[in-house]
Amino acid sequence: EENSATSLIRTQWWGGSGKAARGGRRGAARAPGVGSRRKKESKEQAKKCKKNKRNMAESYFEEVRSGDVLDLLRKLQEAARERDEDKSRDAVKQVIAYMTLGVDVAPLFPQMIMAINTRDLVQKKLVYQFISFYCELYHDQTLLCINTLHKDIRDTNPMVRGLALRALCSLRVDELLEYIVTPLKESLSDRAPYVRRTAVIACIKIWHMSPDALGDDVIESLYNMLRDPSVDVVVAALSALNEILKDEGGVACNDAIVDHLVDELPRMGPLHQSVVLDTLRRALENMPRQLPDERAFELMNRLDHILGTTYMSTFLSVVAVFLVLTERMHDVSQQLYTRLKDPLLTFLGGASPELAYTALKHIRILHARSPSLFVPEYDQFLVRLREPSYLKRLKMEMLMELASDENVAHIASEMAEYARDRDVATAMWAVECVTKLAGSFSSIAGTTANLLLGLVRIDNDPVVMSVIVALRDLVRVYPRETACMEQIPDMFLRAKYAVSRSEQLRKEEAEEEEEEEVSEDVENVYAEGLGAAVWMIGEHGDMVEVAPYLLESLTFRFHSLPRGVKLELLTATVKLFLKRPGELHPILGTLLRLAVEEGTNLDVRDRAVFLYRLLQRDVSMASLVVNCELPSVKLNNSEEDDALMDMLFEGFNTLTVLYGSEPARRDRVRAMQRQPSTAPTPLPTKKSAPPPSPHASGTRGHAYADAGSEGRSTASVGAVDGVRAKYGAAAGRTSSPIATPPSSGMSSSAPAEKKPPKAAVQLRPKPRTSPAAFQQEWQSSHMNIASSSMQFSLCVELSAIEAFLHRNAVASVASGATERGFKYYGFAETVDKAHRFLFELELEGNTLACTCKSNHDTASAGMLKHVQRLVKKANK
Repeated sequence: EENSATSLIRTQWWGGSGKAARGGRRGAARAPGVGSRRKKESKEQAKKCKKNKRNMAESYFEEVRSGDVLDLLRKLQEAARERDEDKSRDAVKQVIAYMTLGVDVAPLFPQMIMAINTRDLVQKKLVYQFISFYCELYHDQTLLCINTLHKDIRDTNPMVRGLALRALCSLRVDELLEYIVTPLKESLSDRAPYVRRTAVIACIKIWHMSPDALGDDVIESLYNMLRDPSVDVVVAALSALNEILKDEGGVACNDAIVDHLVDELPRMGPLHQSVVLDTLRRALENMPRQLPDERAFELMNRLDHILGTTYMSTFLSVVAVFLVLTERMHDVSQQLYTRLKDPLLTFLGGASPELAYTALKHIRILHARSPSLFVPEYDQFLVRLREPSYLKRLKMEMLMELASDENVAHIASEMAEYARDRDVATAMWAVECVTKLAGSFSSIAGTTANLLLGLVRIDNDPVVMSVIVALRDLVRVYPRETACMEQIPDMFLRAKYAVSRSEQLRKEEAEEEEEEEVSEDVENVYAEGLGAAVWMIGEHGDMVEVAPYLLESLTFRFHSLPRGVKLELLTATVKLFLKRPGELHPILGTLLRLAVEEGTNLDVRDRAVFLYRLLQRDVSMASLVVNCELPSVKLNNSEEDDALMDMLFEGFNTLTVLYGSEPARRDRVRAMQRQPSTAPTPLPTKKSAPPPSPHASGTRGHAYADAGSEGRSTASVGAVDGVRAKYGAAAGRTSSPIATPPSSGMSSSAPAEKKPPKAAVQLRPKPRTSPAAFQQEWQSSHMNIASSSMQFSLCVELSAIEAFLHRNAVASVASGATERGFKYYGFAETVDKAHRFLFELELEGNTLACTCKSNHDTASAGMLKHVQRLVKKANK
């Protein structure tokens, strides 16, 4: 239909045969208006073709909607009786269309099972979809299609085998698992990559149905498929292992697997590269020991080419890997930040606002680590006219962080222009940013005042009110700005007019019964703006000649004013009365009488009574009370929390950065649920090469356990010097709540013998310390000590306990063998870095002695119990 429409359009456009068209191009005379008429006809014809095509699709669904399930059953039976493939396909299509529209076609299940026996791939796929949707309702009848699905899995066509396997594994019936697992295991070694990939993805479905259905042989097969010739199969195997082994921290990567995945990256697409790089980052973070510098530089050199990608997801994934590799190398980290600046700015200037927002969020994280990196490029963060409001706001926040003595004037003038934006919230935020810049840089206080005064006359009432509030704050911080004093009457009249117009519009909408919902912030800004203007009159009314008349104009409409404006008006009138008593005496009397008669708000009435009695008792005392020295204010209170920024940096390329609050919940749950290997490997006495496969011993995960225990030296009892120090041992990504008693000052009346209630202590995900600092704190006499011992009936492998503790926010400082057994030193600290915890675990036979030292008054015992719980959990 499209081809015929196109040919018709071309015929009408050229106006007949090719000869006539060529003659026309040579300059033959044409009738006036022929060209435009033909263009119009061609456009109308094209619209008609599109409309006919759309009507055909709609009429198909309308015809199905107007039919009946019994008619569909009759069509299926007729097609099966006549063995007409065309009729059978049309009937199956109508059934799927019915199902798409939400109509219950479950009674057609037996007849649809009979339609599965066909060589038509389209019909097979539709029937597979139908059976997968209704299999839970018809357990017994679903068993009838198992033989057909098994037959299709052995078909010569790989497309048929893949579709059949996907349909078989989509049957969410527990009774059919015994018929699914065997074909699934056979398909993992199929000769077609499509079938192997389908089988790998099907393993995830089966694992969600019944985790025990997949044995260790399937996990071993998935690990072997990491070396599959097809990169699609490799990425699918990685995803399957990460999902199946999520309780154990995901896929376990040794050096051989890491090298193979890095070598395969050039053959992969951007999305596949992102999956592999995320897996590498997770594996590097979970390693109990720091990677050697030579190995880190080798991996960075092999991954360097991916930094030039044009896909942001791949770029951020490889950057996350680089940040993990350079975590302990400060100089290299600064070089890496410089390398990342240009690509991030390129993504920021892209056409997609969502990608620009993501890039800007990550730029802020790097700016916190290197404050001077993006300052010369501040003009790249200027707001564009057609950008969405969320991106504009984030750019203005970034511009405030990039402001310096050299560029702050330009940034302030730019933000003043942003205050004219059509979006009210964006404009109000721009005004707030200008005020914060003036609070941080006193050199632009006068310039900022002039910029804000120029915004008082714009036709946007909420923005004008926010400007008046900003000028009030500016006058309070810089009282010598006389430009603001001269404009106080204009600001007051503008605020009064804005409030009056807002009330009038609200009344008109109430009469028309079409009242629209107004934002609470916009509604409150009217009262706050008028209150700010009244405050400036009361504070600096001696410099404004018409100040008494301005306050008098509000007295006549006192009862219609908002509560905040009434309170400001009372205080401002008394302040001005003490400075200009002759002019304000009649106004103050009328105002106090109206306020005392106020029956709707007790706050207004109480303040009026208080001011009246204060003036009645002693005017000089009232002057000291009302005109007291105001406390200092700070316009820019936006200070980044170091702990929050560290958490965001550790969550690079995750939702943590976008939300700016907590790590991604899935990663936290996985970190909390990680378990060590069920069959721990004995501690080696001499160096051995890393195992070629992480499952060579038949256990799941923790392939680096053997390699991580190499070369441990003998430690002396009670000292850390003899233990091989592990610099920068990273802890897990979770922050464990520890039940500890609160400080003694919380309950002074409680008896001393009763235990205080327990409080939660949140641990820092990646605590950091050096062996020297650890030993100095351990020998300090100001530390609180708690100790206990544990007995185990089975043999305890402290290396497995060590690997489990570092995943639960307890960093390993040193470990090694002693004359009697094994010794381990660990370190943890709270998120705010206020409290530090030092641990010593000493294993002798089946007895584990635990000691905890802390600078916290009462948390040592609670933290020790928490570590003991972790040890018991790791030993299961």
